[in-house]
Amino acid sequence: MKEKIFLVDLDGTIINSSRGILNSFDYAFEKMGVLTPSKEILKSFIGPPLHDSFGLYFEGKDIQKAVEVFREYYSEKGMFEIEVYEGVEETIKTLSESCKCKLFVATSKDDKHAKEIIKNIGLDKYFEKVVGSSADGTFSEKVDIIRYILDNEIENTDEYEIFMVGDTKFDIIGANKNGINSIGVLYGFGSEEDLRKAGATYIVEKLTDILEIK
Repeated sequence: MKEKIFLVDLDGTIINSSRGILNSFDYAFEKMGVLTPSKEILKSFIGPPLHDSFGLYFEGKDIQKAVEVFREYYSEKGMFEIEVYEGVEETIKTLSESCKCKLFVATSKDDKHAKEIIKNIGLDKYFEKVVGSSADGTFSEKVDIIRYILDNEIENTDEYEIFMVGDTKFDIIGANKNGINSIGVLYGFGSEEDLRKAGATYIVEKLTDILEIK
């Protein structure tokens, strides 16, 4: 049986970051002088790259400016307005210490904040590396982040059974395009319908369920 490697999403999978992200969007739209979208629309912005979400409302340099303003609030307050989902630390610890699995964080959140968050919540010791997006948005799609880890952090990928674990279709699509397994979690920001349509290999209700996958 091959050893397992898990690439784990951050927002909506490890942490419930909705309060900090929504507050950061509110701040950004107000500072940019644009009417803030509804809460339902803002919730759909949790997961995709920031540049894609702001691109629906701004053009050119204003997209990058909106991202920078978002990060003003997020760096000072938003990144601390989070909760670690129940069962996450237990699962990550078991995978790392008992199952001897290699773990990576693969997130569209910018790399700097992702690393800070994982360290602040005390989970950095379990992960080989945290890989997030670039500040300018040129490296932010989940498919590219997964490919980077496969190409640069894992030797002989054929020797492992590799899973991408996440809560949205972007995680599943990214996994499929890179030829690895995917696990969709139902407690995050995505929907079961989207996860199934995207072709998730497995769908679980809680993170601890992945310990049962053989």
